[in-house]
Amino acid sequence: MRLPRIVRKILATLGITLLVAGCAYYYAITPHHSDCPTQGCLLCLASPPLIQAGPSFGRLVLCGVELLSLFVERQRVGPTAQVSQIPPNESVSIPATLWALTQDLARPEAADPETRLRILTIRGMLETNYDASEARSTWQDVAALAIKLHHYELPTRATGEQGIAAFILGDTETAKRQVIRAWGLSKVENDPAATVRYASVFGAGLVQIHRYKEALTPLNQAIKIAQTNPEIAYPTIATYAKIDALTGLHQYEEAIALANASLARLQGTPCDAHKSQVYLSRGTINKERGDWNAAIADYQQSVDFSSKISNYREVTDAGGLLAQAYQHNGNLPDALAAINRAIDANTKIPDELYLVPRNLATKAEIIEKMGHAKEADGQAIACILHRLLERAAHGSLVGAQVAGDIRYRILSERERKGT
Repeated sequence: MRLPRIVRKILATLGITLLVAGCAYYYAITPHHSDCPTQGCLLCLASPPLIQAGPSFGRLVLCGVELLSLFVERQRVGPTAQVSQIPPNESVSIPATLWALTQDLARPEAADPETRLRILTIRGMLETNYDASEARSTWQDVAALAIKLHHYELPTRATGEQGIAAFILGDTETAKRQVIRAWGLSKVENDPAATVRYASVFGAGLVQIHRYKEALTPLNQAIKIAQTNPEIAYPTIATYAKIDALTGLHQYEEAIALANASLARLQGTPCDAHKSQVYLSRGTINKERGDWNAAIADYQQSVDFSSKISNYREVTDAGGLLAQAYQHNGNLPDALAAINRAIDANTKIPDELYLVPRNLATKAEIIEKMGHAKEADGQAIACILHRLLERAAHGSLVGAQVAGDIRYRILSERERKGT
């Protein structure tokens, strides 16, 4: 039976429309040659936050910055003057750079959607390594604006970055969903740099929950993709997470060899945040091997590098481990100073609470050993509960019920250690 002519025409028109739409989408998501000068792109990719993001993401930001720099040269004014001068290194203060970017967003020139998107993207990349709560909000803005401007890969990246922030903030279900979505879409969109990043992030998350053997699969996949695609930057997240996974599997020789190779690669670079992370990992390897003096030296290096750039998250982590190492060696005054420094750093990023139980339990143990048991029970636990309840009253992500959970985890941590 033949279809009526009108039906055939409708089906033909629909088929052509779908074909054109499919071709347009494929063209939109397929990476194209960048007009950004190679030298400039390499300069931008030397910046560790961009190294972690991957080259196509880095080129997007850098090309925007370079175009805006030309605009500034003509206009002699505008927020992009500061953006274009963001140093391609990690030896400067992150809060100061973020503050400057936020100020730029308030300038009249940032009303231009493309300009605003580029500033937000740079700010989001910095915040991912600094303040997860702020990063989550910024990447939501990036995704919404990128969709409006028909930038189809950037919303995928923004989803993945929101997943990273969610994990740090303790929202593991959302984190898993968003990172896996970004990881899957990166393959559909033919964006191998994003595939490397989100495979790395997923593996790093598995390391955090002690699923070390399972974590090696996505981490090795990310490293392999990066090695077989010369245009992709060094897979730092995967490499550093692999060090921690190998340590968790007690493969100390391989882990320390990878850590030493990473530090050798970083020598002479301004990548202070990366150095801090590798020293932290190597300190843990040395601790597990029983070399506590070497562990103390590495943890101290990590704290110093992190403090230099106001990376409070890393100071919180490395400072807590440094305190434990000092405590093990019987140096209680230095242990107390280190743990106080770690807890103080955590107050600068109060939404990031995953290290609170460990650090407050460590402080309680140290004070108890110094003969101040009452202070240990009162000061250490009450202070953080007060902060949590205070933030809950202001509508923070952390509600009042979490305060009870944190108290339980602190007491459980102390019980586990027999104090």
